[in-house]
Amino acid sequence: MRVRTERYILSLFLLPVALMSLSFFGGYKEVELIVDGSSRTVWTSAPDVGQMLHENAVITTPDDKIGPSSDATIQDGMKVEVAHARCPVLSTSIDNTAFDDPEAFQNSDMVSALRECEARKKAEEEAAHYGKASWYEFTGGMRAAHNTLPIGTSVRVTNLQSGRSIIVEINDRGIYTDAIIDLDLAAFRELADPGQGVIPVRLDWE
Repeated sequence: MRVRTERYILSLFLLPVALMSLSFFGGYKEVELIVDGSSRTVWTSAPDVGQMLHENAVITTPDDKIGPSSDATIQDGMKVEVAHARCPVLSTSIDNTAFDDPEAFQNSDMVSALRECEARKKAEEEAAHYGKASWYEFTGGMRAAHNTLPIGTSVRVTNLQSGRSIIVEINDRGIYTDAIIDLDLAAFRELADPGQGVIPVRLDWE
């Protein structure tokens, strides 16, 4: 009789705890959030990816890649990846009034990650100004491929051997060599003899 009484009392204690847990976790879903390669697990009751990103203070722009899309319905156990095409300038692009505690947000891991991303992108861009230019046989004219610059960017390409320069428009990706830019054959001919294969160049863009 004593054992039954103890079990009854224990069940009375555990039942509310179980109900509270069910109530809490029943409305929340576990999501693996990957931002610029950094992964973490979050619990969210957001209906879609866009709202979940807002809840977790993930800032995105139209140029960023989000998978699945922002309007995708949140599913338990899903993976959401965000790759920033450019890192926002934190002092001007983040509206602190959108968050409950702006000061805490500015000191958060998310903002630290964005600052690191911004510094990394700047270093990558500076390093990308000098390198080799190759060519591919294409009849598009003054066009070029570049692996990171936005499509449509106008770039001045200067041959460091001759000093000659041209302006090309980035319209493609897919450079798999150590060249930093792959010029249309017509564009390359403006700078050097295609028989050279590659030439040392400097790139300038805004």
